[in-house]
Amino acid sequence: MDSLTATILIVDDAEDNLEILGEILSFNGYKVKTARSGEAALKWVQETLPDLILLDILMPGMDGFEICKRIKAQNSMKDIPVIFVSSMTDIDSKVRGFKVGGVDYINKPFQHAEVLVRVNTHLTLLRLREHLEMQNTELERLANTDYLTDLNNRRCFFRAAEEKLTGANLCGAPISITLIDLDHFKRVNDTYGHLIGDRVLVHVAQLIRSHCREYDVAARYGGEEFVILHPSIARQNAYLVAERIRKKVEETPFLRESDKISITMSAGVVDTIACKDCLRIDDVLAKADLALYRAKDAGRNQVVIFEG
Repeated sequence: MDSLTATILIVDDAEDNLEILGEILSFNGYKVKTARSGEAALKWVQETLPDLILLDILMPGMDGFEICKRIKAQNSMKDIPVIFVSSMTDIDSKVRGFKVGGVDYINKPFQHAEVLVRVNTHLTLLRLREHLEMQNTELERLANTDYLTDLNNRRCFFRAAEEKLTGANLCGAPISITLIDLDHFKRVNDTYGHLIGDRVLVHVAQLIRSHCREYDVAARYGGEEFVILHPSIARQNAYLVAERIRKKVEETPFLRESDKISITMSAGVVDTIACKDCLRIDDVLAKADLALYRAKDAGRNQVVIFEG
């Protein structure tokens, strides 16, 4: 955010103050908007979300303290820096301004240089905070995402699964887990190399994701294994989803130049109804793993439901 993109709202009932502050900021490249009452200011802030607000305190009707308090009470507006600009120089007024959410205080009559320095400082701090929040969000995403397939990773899956299992045990709603393993995947790596094998894993991950609901948790479990957690559905419905994925994987080979690399998968499905004694997610996964091995033993390329 720089002066060419930052929008500043000036709130003051005195026309001369609006003009002077507006000229100072406009001359230095800021986009300036003005409001002459608290009601007009709140309406403008809600609709436009300025980058910074210069706010007078003494105004007819709603004063600056109340305006700032209302702005800070709204999640969409609470991070907008508010600088009070007022002739009230007593300590109590300044302290009250900070208590309601102001970040700075400029005394009237204001100095041009001081206005610019304080505005620039708080816009820079805002930009740095937003950048830090973006970095933290990206770090959190990377910490929870499998580096290859862009699905959730094993760590993320276990955290989400433990939370869902706790909720299911409390309210009685079922959750289902599907454990998927690609059949004879070692042959793909041995025949085409690990780089192509990785691309096949990405291909399968995309097919899995396309069959999941927004609130399902699909993850790479490890190697050529994937896992899906379905909140609030029983194993019969989870079986139908797994069967659709199995057919799609079988019918959609990975295309490599002129080659078609066909792949199949086996899957085991379980839910917390069939696994009523399972208190930990590891216990549920053990049942799904047992169903998966039954699918492997029965000839692969099929989905088996754990029935006990």
